[in-house]
Amino acid sequence: MLKDATTLNSCIYRVNVRHQRLLPRRHSFEYGLFMFMVDLDEAKEINRRLRLAKINRRALYQFNDEDHFALKPLATKEKLADFLLEKGFTQELGRVFLLTNLRFLGYVFNPVSIYFAYDKADEPLLAVAEVGNTFLERKPFLLPRASDDKTGKATFRLIAPKEFYVSPFSQVDDYFEFTCSSPDEQLEIHINTKAASAQIQENSNGASIPSTVGATTLVSSLKGSRLELTDTNLLLCSLRYPFITFGVIGLIHFHALLLWMKKVPFFMKEEKVAKQTALFNPHRSLKDKSNESADANEKLAVHKYKGAVQ
Repeated sequence: MLKDATTLNSCIYRVNVRHQRLLPRRHSFEYGLFMFMVDLDEAKEINRRLRLAKINRRALYQFNDEDHFALKPLATKEKLADFLLEKGFTQELGRVFLLTNLRFLGYVFNPVSIYFAYDKADEPLLAVAEVGNTFLERKPFLLPRASDDKTGKATFRLIAPKEFYVSPFSQVDDYFEFTCSSPDEQLEIHINTKAASAQIQENSNGASIPSTVGATTLVSSLKGSRLELTDTNLLLCSLRYPFITFGVIGLIHFHALLLWMKKVPFFMKEEKVAKQTALFNPHRSLKDKSNESADANEKLAVHKYKGAVQ
């Protein structure tokens, strides 16, 4: 993924996002946007070359270290290395690329950011999916490297219990299924949700029937193509996708309203507190509830970082 000396390794991906809910009622949407792929070692070069995007400096598009993992200004690559060390990964990292939204006019929301880590020889090592919610909580998932038999490209896959409150319309004890290809000129990411227990669904005739354990409840994908990170391309993307991060959070709330109108069952964050584990920046509702149960408190106190309370 490394480019020549005249071109930044960091880039833009123009992407198409597709989201389809299968259970308990069908609901889908699809839209275009753009995201940044930031080489975490390129802060000085980005700040020197670009006017519209900066690293830890004010700009129209702004990357802040404190927007990832714990809400602290420690370098994001260091926070990633600390997380990997806790997972038992001790190999020294080479380049790390982060697919994410940057702050636009000071505001950012990232449903998911993906780290692609390489070794010193520029070989793909692993990926980390950092899932976020509207409570400022973040939960990272380590995706081991695999191989795609068809393309030969490095891929990263994981099926793991979610144990995270992402949406009021999804159970916290369902499973995430991640599949990511090593990025190049094209980008492809799939994140599905599988049910940990049977759910009631409606068939085509409107009758209610139970689904099976392990049934896929949500299918989502992100596919896109690479653009060089330049002020010109940023300006063109800004005109095509205006107010990008405001649009992301607006669409989330709009589709939540549609799901509510479709009478999809929803769940409060205060439910199943003990199953919301290994979080960065735990919301105060978890801290308050965890005081009522020593077991829940023990499970929640996983990380050494203590984030700001929302």
